[in-house]
Amino acid sequence: MSAPSQSGEEKLIRLLHSMDSATLQNRLMRIQDRSLALSMLYLQKTDRELLFSKLGKSKQTRVREELGFQEHLRITYAQYRLALDIVLSELGRASPGGGMKSYLKPISRRRSEEQ
Repeated sequence: MSAPSQSGEEKLIRLLHSMDSATLQNRLMRIQDRSLALSMLYLQKTDRELLFSKLGKSKQTRVREELGFQEHLRITYAQYRLALDIVLSELGRASPGGGMKSYLKPISRRRSEEQ
């Protein structure tokens, strides 16, 4: 007998608890505010707050604002599930393009010679 499959919401909450904070925050920052807000529509208040606690302040503000807009729209369950699946996919994905990317911007020779 196989175990019952988890709902998308349960998968999201499990990911929020299982990932280290830095990785989780980096992946959440790559997700569009609208998709993230839409994926939170049917979450319990405590689960929403858990997700918000993993976001930076400016991203939190933008997502809360977007969530407020979406609560007044007629969003179908299919649209909600699509956004949730996008968020789950992004959270489960390694860094974009694979491998480690540098966040340092090289200094141009001309600029470095001026200093």
